[in-house]
Amino acid sequence: MKGERRNSPSPVSLRYQRIKITWNVKDENDPSPEVYVNDQKQFGNSLEIDLKEGENIIVVRAENRFGKSAEVVRRVFFQADGPIITFVNLPESTSKERVTVNWKVQDKNDPDPDVYVNNQRIFIGTSIDLTLKEGSNPVTVKAVNKLGKTTEVTRTIEFIPNPPQLVLGPLPDTTDKETITVTWRVQDDNDPSPMVYVNNTPVNFGTSTNLKLAIGMNTISVRAVNKYGKSTEVTKTIHFASEGPTLQINPVPATTAKGRIDLVWTVKDANDSSPRVYVNDKYYNSSPATVVLKEGDNTIVVRAVNRLGQSTEQTINVTFVPPAPVITLKNAPETSSSPRIFVTWSVFDENDGSPKVFVNERPAVYNGMELSLSPGENEFRITAVNSYGKTSEVIYKVTYETAQQ
Repeated sequence: MKGERRNSPSPVSLRYQRIKITWNVKDENDPSPEVYVNDQKQFGNSLEIDLKEGENIIVVRAENRFGKSAEVVRRVFFQADGPIITFVNLPESTSKERVTVNWKVQDKNDPDPDVYVNNQRIFIGTSIDLTLKEGSNPVTVKAVNKLGKTTEVTRTIEFIPNPPQLVLGPLPDTTDKETITVTWRVQDDNDPSPMVYVNNTPVNFGTSTNLKLAIGMNTISVRAVNKYGKSTEVTKTIHFASEGPTLQINPVPATTAKGRIDLVWTVKDANDSSPRVYVNDKYYNSSPATVVLKEGDNTIVVRAVNRLGQSTEQTINVTFVPPAPVITLKNAPETSSSPRIFVTWSVFDENDGSPKVFVNERPAVYNGMELSLSPGENEFRITAVNSYGKTSEVIYKVTYETAQQ
């Protein structure tokens, strides 16, 4: 080892803060001279040094046991770079409100630089979820290493929200039902509950609603609107063809001897549980209806009307032929030994509860009359007349047997 000093002719420029220095010392008279790096004694033949930014002077000095020394001077210029930021799979545009921003940060001199996304410090991980606003959204990632070097990268994401996806459930082209159920499904990437309007009426809950149709063509519009005002509308046309009530009347005889008939019917309607029924324009709450006939031909009109104003009508023709009363003698002996007898009878009439009775043209008050007899055969004409003028007549003969006979 000779006493000498060797200087570096020009500085070496480095981007790395930490460098490793190695050396080799030989001395003919000392197998292990002492080595100093910048006046710090070293043990071994290498040393890692953290440089300061700018010029760094490194002096390596070896000294043997005789006090003889040699040194080497090196000048190193350290200029630190900032971190390198790389975005990973960041889209330029999206239809989704939330986006995951991924990045990588590399730095030659700092394994863990501080990272900020839109000025928010990120302590853990290399990604963050952001909520976008409609339109352009700048995303800025800034990295600061331990030397204070900063790198900032900005990318812009265009958020263009899509309208909701709206699917209607099955609906018929034609129906005979006044009320239908409209169902739908709505999906939206950015709104869990878009507003739904059916014929411009908001439906706040559920996925179905009932609608009443008007007779004829009906247009049904279902519209979904998300929180960004984006909307989707589906329109369906349904023809409501109501056939009106179905009226069925139990059989009625074409000719009858009774002055009253009972009409029994059943009425059904797809859109009215209780259509109104009129018999000869008289309303009846329920079946049957008792109709009083006039003598001769009778026309009966039965009409059912639903709440939509649709009607079904049936006409029945009945001929009423009232019969004459039927007289039946009860207490009417054929012979009598008394000049006076009390004769009784009964009168039946289908349509008259109290026909008038005459005995030899004399009105009888009750179903009996005391008769005065003449000796020999007596003849009485008993006549019954009902309210329709129909008459029946019975000839009653009785023989009065006197003692002289």
